[in-house]
Amino acid sequence: MKRKYLGFVLILCLSLVGCTSSNKKFERGTLNNGIYNNESFNLEFVYPDNLQQTGKESIAYLYGCQPIANEDWTMTFEKCKAEKNTNYYWDVALESKDGTEFTGILIEDISVRDKKPALETLIDEQMNAAKKWAGEEVFITEPYEMNIQGQTFKAFTYIATSPSNPEEDYFGMTAIRIEGNYAIMISVTVNSTDKKAFNDVMKIYTAE
Repeated sequence: MKRKYLGFVLILCLSLVGCTSSNKKFERGTLNNGIYNNESFNLEFVYPDNLQQTGKESIAYLYGCQPIANEDWTMTFEKCKAEKNTNYYWDVALESKDGTEFTGILIEDISVRDKKPALETLIDEQMNAAKKWAGEEVFITEPYEMNIQGQTFKAFTYIATSPSNPEEDYFGMTAIRIEGNYAIMISVTVNSTDKKAFNDVMKIYTAE
């Protein structure tokens, strides 16, 4: 059960698209002593000690184009795009030590897209991805605006039964916004029947 959330995260990743408004210069964020900072998108979050960066063997790493230590991220990103593997990557991806919690920030270069979909379309695609992974009986909220450090994201939360354990629920949240040539997605997935565990991870992004 430790990594079952990653399959759902992968589905979300594969369907993430966006729209282009400008050619904003972009640099990758950093993670130092649990503090994530991305000056390009004016984002800074403090992650608790129980969350650690995902290992390179994880799905988030393999399909999110996450560079290994000391590897130039721009070279990795361009290589992934050239190989048509992906045009997105995890700017930061963390999981709890027991594998029940996952959160991360996914960036997609959307300048390669042929069409400019509306943000509402992106949310619809993510909801459909949730249904595909968790089944039609998954409970998904209506999309809502979410204020994250003064920036407006479009988000939804969901509750589903774990495919590998019908007696266990998992909670999740997806929030997306567009800036320039990039789509930014914040993802949270928590395998627990206790909603408090989910709320605790959400506080990383919603705390004032």
